[in-house]
Amino acid sequence: MTERTDARAQRVAERHLAMAAILRGVPGNVDWGFFSREDERMHLQTIDEKRVGKFKYWLERDGQRVFEAESAAPGRIHDALIADIRTAGTRRHVEAKWVMLMIHKGWLTLDYRAPITTLRAYPGGREFTRTIDLSRELLEPPTDPSEVVLSAGMASLQVFPSLDEADRVDIFLPDVLWEGQR
Repeated sequence: MTERTDARAQRVAERHLAMAAILRGVPGNVDWGFFSREDERMHLQTIDEKRVGKFKYWLERDGQRVFEAESAAPGRIHDALIADIRTAGTRRHVEAKWVMLMIHKGWLTLDYRAPITTLRAYPGGREFTRTIDLSRELLEPPTDPSEVVLSAGMASLQVFPSLDEADRVDIFLPDVLWEGQR
């Protein structure tokens, strides 16, 4: 392999690490996702080579689920994206991927004071908070704050992370963070 080929391969690898393709081929060959250096607000934008960043839709506003076009796609593409996002499984998938990004970027923090967990989304920015009373979720909530963590891999609030995986409790964060219809 030449030095030039190595450099190109490195750029391609970095580009793939910097973006997440969340929905592929909706419709035709339009890929939707977001980049790692993004606005602190859930959205999808075109990321395929032909249309990078050309169309963008906001999926939340101040903790509420929305579907708002910043730069709308043409009719057929727009309608297909709406139909896909309105399926609960797709919206849930997108929200989980966004929570993973939020945790990695530090856009989601928690404060645990038994039995209440306070989640702070986008601290210092478009901030909103949610609380979870673990006494409603568990017979015996933990007293040690280290037993309540954010899990990027599960897009969850994880309780008892030191236990075996089957014994941990995971509260799926998209169900907690955003309000309104999917």
